Amino acid sequence: TIPGVIAAAAGKECGAALAHVQVGDTPAAVTATLGAPDRSPGCWLFRWPTDRNDPSDGARICFAAGRVARVQIAVHG
Repeated sequence: TIPGVIAAAAGKECGAALAHVQVGDTPAAVTATLGAPDRSPGCWLFRWPTDRNDPSDGARICFAAGRVARVQIAVHG
């Protein structure tokens, strides 16, 4: 397989999974949906390869009182 094709497929899958993360979700639900975060001080940070059809390449998910309080999508061109 070609590494670029694998990366694009992974990016597409992560972008699609992010749509299932909602305000009010628990950390366990986020981990089950997106896996372990790349960094997790305060807000959790996730990064993935971009896909030509989806410009998102990451997300910042912040928690309050043990629940998702904010989901911010990272888009880089």
